[in-house]
Amino acid sequence: MHIGIMLLTKVFLYIALGFAASRLGWSWIDKIAVGFVDFALFALIPAYIFLSVWTNPVSFQDALSTAAVASAVILGGSLLALAWVRREKLSFRSYALPEIFMNSAYLAIPLNTVLWGSDGATYTIIFNTVNTIFTFTLGIWMVSSQKRASEIFEIPVIYAVVFALALNVFRVEAPSVARQASGIVSLIALPAMLFFTGFRLGYIKKNIAFLAVKGSALRIFGGFIIALLAAYLLRLKGAPLYVCLITAAMPSAVNNYIFAERYRADTEFAAASVFVGTLFWIIILPAIAYFVK
Repeated sequence: MHIGIMLLTKVFLYIALGFAASRLGWSWIDKIAVGFVDFALFALIPAYIFLSVWTNPVSFQDALSTAAVASAVILGGSLLALAWVRREKLSFRSYALPEIFMNSAYLAIPLNTVLWGSDGATYTIIFNTVNTIFTFTLGIWMVSSQKRASEIFEIPVIYAVVFALALNVFRVEAPSVARQASGIVSLIALPAMLFFTGFRLGYIKKNIAFLAVKGSALRIFGGFIIALLAAYLLRLKGAPLYVCLITAAMPSAVNNYIFAERYRADTEFAAASVFVGTLFWIIILPAIAYFVK
C-alpha cells in the first residue's frame, strides 16, 4: 500500500508542476509540448518500453492466460467506450482511448511487485506488453483521423517490443548498463509526460472535467469487471489472477494524452482523464487491494 501511495504522490507532483506552469501563463511551454510529443513517440517511449521488457525476464508459464485476460480487457473496454461515446454523443476518435488503455507500467509494475513478489512483476510485464502492443496498433488506428494502417509502423514502439521480446525469449541477459539506462529513461520520460499532461489541465472546462469523471469510472470499474469475468472463464488463480485484476483497474495511461496531442484529438479530455482517474484510483485502491487479498 505504501508503494502505491508513494507512486501516486509522484504522479500528482509532476502533474501539479505542469498545471502551475499553465496558470502562470507560460504559453511558450505549449510550443515545447508539440515538439516533445514527437520526441516521446519516436525516442523516449520506445526506449522505455524496450528496456523495461528486456530487463525484466518473463516466465511463459501461465503467460498465455494472462495475455488473454489483458486482450479481453482492452477489446471489451473498446466496446464499452464505443457504447459510452454514442450515449454521450461524442467523437469516438477524440474520447475513447482514455477509457480503453490503462497505466499498466508506471503504477502497476511496482505495486504488483510489492504485493506478489517476482511473480507479480512477471505477470504485470506480460499484461503491459499486451497493452503496449494494442495501444500502438489498435490505439493509433482509433485515434488517427485518416485511419491509415501504415501509421502503426511509422512509430518505432512496435519494433522495440518485438525486439525486446525476442531477447527475452532467447534468454539474452541484459547487461548492467541496460538496466542503468532503463532507470535513467524512466526518470526522464514519465515525469516529462506527466508535466505536459498537467500543463494541459490548466485549459480544461467544467464540462470536460465532468466527462472525465464518468470516463474514469468506466475505465476502472469496467476494466476490473471484464478482467474478473475473463479470469473466471480461464480459471486463473494466485498471482496471475491478482495481477490481472489490479492492472485492469488502473487509471488512464499518460500515453493517451501523447496520442491526443499528436493526432489532434481532445487533449483537455485526455489530460483530465489521467488526473481524475489517478485521483479516483487513490480512493478505491484500499478496496481493490482488500478484494484481491
